[in-house]
Amino acid sequence: MVVMMAIVTRFLGQTKVQRARVKASCEAGSVVILWEVDVDAETNHRLAREALVKKLNWTVGTWVTGFLSNGSQVHVRVIGDRL
Repeated sequence: MVVMMAIVTRFLGQTKVQRARVKASCEAGSVVILWEVDVDAETNHRLAREALVKKLNWTVGTWVTGFLSNGSQVHVRVIGDRL
């Protein structure tokens, strides 16, 4: 049985030594990707989510995104989507 869980993505601002990034995390793990300046914020968060899904070897599916009050995004897989 495959267990799926919500993924939270959040923006990590630029520091003196690192470019801006996006972190995608869930209980099973996390990834950090560099912020792509050529695309919008929504796309950057989607790319981070996709990187984590690939790392965890979850199959591609339909995802729905919501927003938290702290600016983070939450991504959940649509129920009934085939695993």
